[in-house]
Amino acid sequence: MTNPASLNARLRKIESLATTSLPAEPWVWVITDSDDELPGKLAEMEAAGTYRPGQNIVHWRIVGPAPQPQPRTAQ
Repeated sequence: MTNPASLNARLRKIESLATTSLPAEPWVWVITDSDDELPGKLAEMEAAGTYRPGQNIVHWRIVGPAPQPQPRTAQ
């Protein structure tokens, strides 16, 4: 399991890579609910002019708590 400290370390590494790779294109941050949404989201961003193919991306996938079983109701 990933803990907050390791996530923070990853974020700092990504941010340092982004600042050392200048003057290249800025990194694009993409947040989706699932990995399957990424291609569609990138296509939308390309059409809007906020992303170019080959540009570096940081993809965050939203992860929620596991579904809890519903309690049984008395019949």
